[in-house]
Amino acid sequence: MDKIIEKLEKETGLTKEQAEKALTIIKEAFKAGQLTENVKNSVEGKSNDFKDSISSFFDKISDKASEITSKISDKVSEFTDSAEDKADDLKDKGKDLIDSAKDKVEDLKDKGKDLLDSAEDKAEDLKDKTKEQANCALNKAEDELKDLKKNIQ
Repeated sequence: MDKIIEKLEKETGLTKEQAEKALTIIKEAFKAGQLTENVKNSVEGKSNDFKDSISSFFDKISDKASEITSKISDKVSEFTDSAEDKADDLKDKGKDLIDSAKDKVEDLKDKGKDLLDSAEDKAEDLKDKTKEQANCALNKAEDELKDLKKNIQ
């Protein structure tokens, strides 16, 4: 009660005696039931206003949350689409690189086969030439040997 009296003195400019008297009048009115209905109606009205205010507040929060959720969903969708596009691009580039590498390997394989075939042909030619030269040398040696035999006899 002393705090209420002090507050009345400070905020309304009442003296201590006036504040005490005002408080006594209010207490008597409550006891007589004169203020109960007024306070009840006032509290109920403010309670309804408060409920409406809270309801409105939560409706606004819900609307904002829906709006934010929608924006986040849109951004996630954009990000996902972009990521899928980039993944497809990377997949295509990887496929192109693999195809290019396969083509180069095939080209190298073909060139290697051609080089091997060419080396085999050259080796065969060299073998034939060597055989031919050896036969010529052998024939020449035989002729010289025959001439030598004739001279010796």
